[in-house]
Amino acid sequence: MPGVETPETPWGCWEPAPLEEVVALFGASTVPWWVSGGYAIELAVGRPFREHGDVDVSVLRRDHLAVRRLLAGWDCHVADPPGTLRPWPVGILLTPFHNMALMCPDTTRADVDRHGVLFREAVEELVG
Repeated sequence: MPGVETPETPWGCWEPAPLEEVVALFGASTVPWWVSGGYAIELAVGRPFREHGDVDVSVLRRDHLAVRRLLAGWDCHVADPPGTLRPWPVGILLTPFHNMALMCPDTTRADVDRHGVLFREAVEELVG
């Protein structure tokens, strides 16, 4: 891609797929998805700002396995903060790297404590 350095990785030279190819690939999916990152900003404002070295796509966590099956023939890696890549094998559900609970300014200590109880109960129900 002109203007974008092709980085050398442990897996060889990395060449990003063009936006059009990514859209066509994910367009064949039955799950909701959207372009995110730099391209999303450009698509929202209607003009390019810079060259891109990648295409960011976001999906709902519940759909990770379906997306990984869609990409079964691909050598997929996940970018963990701060940009560390790890393999993403087929059949492995991605786990979030953090959980954030946003509460309004009127939230009381009792509300926070109750949230903690309900969260622990939900986790216990999921994982036993």
